[in-house]
Amino acid sequence: MKLIEYPDRELMMFAVADQLASDLNMALRQNERASFSVPGGTTPGQVFDILSGLDIGWDRVTVI
Repeated sequence: MKLIEYPDRELMMFAVADQLASDLNMALRQNERASFSVPGGTTPGQVFDILSGLDIGWDRVTVI
């Protein structure tokens, strides 16, 4: 396990969104479609806001 500490919540959200975008883009380069499972609630809202502004092939991504 790798512990990563961030100085604040905003930087953590950007790092999480960056990692998810990277993983989704890699999956889409290797496959026709990708799936993305997300939690409920308001906690991941900022990550979703960041991801929604990125150029990812969302039409090929199933969000569960």
